[in-house]
Order: sequence, then C-alpha cells, then structure tokens
Amino acid sequence: MKTALEDSGYSVPLSVLTHTSPNTENFIGRYFKDQDIAFGTITNEVPWILSKSDLELAAKFEGLAIGVIARYDLNQSNFSAEEMSSHYFELFNFWLYQVKKRKIDFCIHHYLPHEPSSFTLYVVLKTFKIPTIFIDVPHIFNKYRYLACSFQQRGLLLYSNQIKSNFDYEKEFKNYKTHILSRSIFAVPQSVRYRQQKKECSQIPTWLKSLSLLSSLLFNFKNFNIKRFFQLKSRSLHYFKISRFSWSSSKNKFSNLYFNFITKKKSLELALSRKKYEAKCSPPPKGRYIFFAMSGQPEGSSLPIALSFREIFAVIHTLRAAIPENIPLVLKENPGIFDTYNPYLSFPNYRAPDFYDRLLSIPNVLLVSTSTDSLDLIQNSTITSTINGTAAIEAYSLGKPVIIFGSNWYDGLDMIHKFESIENLKVFVNDSLKKNSSNIDLETQILPLDRRIMIKFDTHQLEFDKYSRTELISACKEAILKFETLDFLKWEF
Repeated sequence: MKTALEDSGYSVPLSVLTHTSPNTENFIGRYFKDQDIAFGTITNEVPWILSKSDLELAAKFEGLAIGVIARYDLNQSNFSAEEMSSHYFELFNFWLYQVKKRKIDFCIHHYLPHEPSSFTLYVVLKTFKIPTIFIDVPHIFNKYRYLACSFQQRGLLLYSNQIKSNFDYEKEFKNYKTHILSRSIFAVPQSVRYRQQKKECSQIPTWLKSLSLLSSLLFNFKNFNIKRFFQLKSRSLHYFKISRFSWSSSKNKFSNLYFNFITKKKSLELALSRKKYEAKCSPPPKGRYIFFAMSGQPEGSSLPIALSFREIFAVIHTLRAAIPENIPLVLKENPGIFDTYNPYLSFPNYRAPDFYDRLLSIPNVLLVSTSTDSLDLIQNSTITSTINGTAAIEAYSLGKPVIIFGSNWYDGLDMIHKFESIENLKVFVNDSLKKNSSNIDLETQILPLDRRIMIKFDTHQLEFDKYSRTELISACKEAILKFETLDFLKWEF
C-alpha cells in the first residue's frame, strides 16, 4: 500500500504496524509499532503541546475513550479511571504532535479505529477535520469489504452519486436472499464460516489426529525446527493489561505460554458462564414478539463504532419504552461471548455476574438459548432489532421491519428504521404491528453502491490475497479523490 501510493505521487511520511504485521526487518520506511503507542511506551517522548482549547476538544470523547481502553483490562480491575483518562490525553497529545510535525493531511486505517492508539488518532483527525478512511467491519452480502470515513455515516463513501451505479445491487441482493431462504452456508458471515470450518477441523477424532501427528514426525523429521518449542517462551503480542502496574511496565508483558494458560482457564470459565446463561433462558414465544440480536461486547463493531448506543441497557430500555407492554422483547446473546476464538471479545470479565438478571428485571424481556437458530427467530418475529449487526440485513431479506441504533451500509433501505427519538420509534413499531407483514417489494429497493470503494474477498475477513490487495489499493486511491466531493457529513464523528 505504501509503495503503491508513493508510486502514484503521494507522500507517506508515517506508517504504523500492528502486531499482526510481517517481520519489521522486511519493512522499509519510517514506522511506529502500534503496541508501543497503545501501551504508552513512547508517548512521553514527544513534547506536551495541548492547549486549553485542545484539552476541551479532547474531553468530548474522553468517556468513549475510557470504554475503549477498558476493553483491554483482562480482569476489569487493572485500570483506574484516573489512569485511563490520563492515558487517553497522553495518546491525544502524541498523535496531535505527529500529525502537525509530519504535516499529515490524510489517513488510511487498515481496520476501523477501535483500540486505544488508532481510536485516539481517529479522534484527533476528526476533531481537526483531517480526512480519514478505514476498511469497515461488516461485509456487504458476505462478499465485499468497503471503505468508510465516519462512524455515524458509514455508507457515505460507499453510496454512488451516479444515476446508474456500477454495482449490480439487484443481482447481489437476490443471490443473498436466496442464501438466506435456503439456509445456505453463504448466508453466514465469512468470519463465522471461518470459525465453523476451524471447529469442524478440531472435531477430527483424537486417534486420527495422533496418527497424523505421528506420520508428520516420521516423514517430515528433516524439516523439524526445534525453535518451535521455544516460541511459547516468547512475548505474547496481545494488548491485555494483567496487573495494576502501568501498561508499559514489564509486569504487563507476558509470554505465549502464559497466554495459552489463560486461554485454557478462560475456556472453562466461559463454559460455566454459558451454562448459567442457558439456565435463565426460555423457549421463544408462540405469539408476536420483537427479537433483539445482541452484539458481541466489548467489540469494535459496537465499542466504539455504535457511539452512544454501545451500552446495551440504554438500548433495551429505549426499545422497551417504545414497545407495547404486552409484546415480549426476546434477546439472544451473541455466541461469541462464550467462545475463545476472539480473546478481545470473551477474555475480559466484561459482563457483571448479575448482568442477565438485570436484563430480565426489565418488564417482559426474555432470553433465548444461543443454540436457537437466529434466522428462525427473525422469521417468526414481528420486528427484528439490533445495534448495527448483520441481523438487520438478514431480517430485511426476509421481509421483516428492522430497528437499528447505529449506522451501517444498509442505512438507506426502506423498512430499516434508524433510531432518532422514542416518539418516532413508537410510530414505527405501531405501524409495523398493524401491518404484521411487509407490503414493500424488496426487489425494487436498490442502494446505489459504488463498486470502486468495495473490495471483494473470498478468504478470512482480515486476510488479503493478491487480487483483493490490488482492489484495496485502487479503492483507497478512489476514496482519497471521492472524499473531497462529499458534503459536510464527512466530518461527522
């Protein structure tokens, strides 16, 4: 990406490598390591430049930043509020200094800004109206990534201003709808399919695994590398804070061996947590109900990108206030909460022990098992709701009215109501309950999506093959040019 942009005449004065980047010895050019910034290891190396007005601007997002930083506290007890606050202002000062010193006037994020360093950089850029784009999380029809420039207006770069879009939305929607109706594997998001495939591989009988390992040792002994045994002693490249010492302290540096130990320990804890959750669940109601698909938390798709509606209780109380008392509100927990596949989602003790009891104390709220088919819940519901997840477009494909609280690429579709006020939400709910079914011809609802801003992919959501890398570079170049033509909404946070 850096080389391609420079070959096109752009100057790239600074790059930041994440812990998933390749060996830095092979990386040519000026760069920081993201962990060095996020931990605060190098932030005190720059002079303090924040003025009173800068501090006041930064403080507007202090609460959101604290939530982002707290995601990496493994036990939710290793960061004090004071420490998280001061850490955020140090990061803000660091990034404002870098932006000014290097005269940066455009920023490209590989992934939506959702961890302490990249999020604070995003705050700086938005605060001082410096263009920024990022590869967004959701995948259009499970096939396309896309570029966004705002948490509140995620489809802004994506929507085409041409009368005829260069993306065949109608064809892609029909294919997606077919997959949904037939319960095809292609109806499942790529990231979930990837996990399922890994799970299926892990279900190979133990005797077969042993036989495979034995043959591997016998026939590939000449390729055996003893260094693999010592990788467990190496430093783990995870962001977790595991003690009350400062994040940059050696007390918070742990090995792959320790991380493996945590994983095993957490797998047992999560199994117990799932069992406790399932004990509180009820069968789905037979009559009318409103289904709410819970987001994985703490996860970047809701924290920070859902902004004020990252807080689940605020969302559920809002929904309950707009729904008639006799209509049940059915909640299904995100299964990823109880799985170790994403340690940043399930490892922190983010849910309080009485979290589900508090949810059930809200009038006419029910929990259903994580094993209940979500598409069945959607199809049997009167209305489906989510913060900003894939359940919305799945429900839309099945002709169901939808309520969302955050932004996503599908914001512009009819029947998808984006929350603005309880009064408007009550009107939408009452109208939907009266209709009891959709009278909108879904085939006529076409979003003019700009194919130039999209990147097709066939592998895991974070990986890029040769073809998708070429598309990504092209999309970024188009986005740089397109950003200048957008209206004032591009500056919305």
